[in-house]
Amino acid sequence: MRTILYCANCSGALMHRNVENKNLFLCPMCGHVYEQTGSGYRHVATLSGGAAVKETINFIDAIKKDED
Repeated sequence: MRTILYCANCSGALMHRNVENKNLFLCPMCGHVYEQTGSGYRHVATLSGGAAVKETINFIDAIKKDED
């Protein structure tokens, strides 16, 4: 069972995606993106709004589909 992580900025539940062997966590509410670093997390980007988050997730999923 996976632990649910929450955004440090707005407390929204984060969505997990694995990109190029990096664990990324995206907040669909405020657009913050975090990367897992060992046992911690660091803020790596802020996307502009929910539409940007949705587009990023679709882009990542399309890349993963092409890799399969």
